[in-house]
Amino acid sequence: MADGDIIRLDETPDSAIPATEVEVVLKSQVNWWKEIKAFNSAGGALSAVATQDDRRGPFTMRLDLSKARWLVFSKAKAFGIHTGVYQLGGLSGKGGKRLTFTWVAD
Repeated sequence: MADGDIIRLDETPDSAIPATEVEVVLKSQVNWWKEIKAFNSAGGALSAVATQDDRRGPFTMRLDLSKARWLVFSKAKAFGIHTGVYQLGGLSGKGGKRLTFTWVAD
């Protein structure tokens, strides 16, 4: 990835998740602060999950696909400033699935 990170994605269908929703899970293998935040089409934040130090997850959020449009992946950069570094769209085709993002390297 452009900032040198390695983020693994495991995509799993789950019959307990309605086709109108997606479940996003964040786990981390590094100590630094990490976050995934979901946004709607107007750019408003819907929900977020974050890790920090020994609180590495998994942390989960369930998103309504009629509202959620994209995810922003953020991390602590210089001086610990929380900074969005990656954006992922295309959530509409992920209904009924669990998306587990594991931040492997920073």
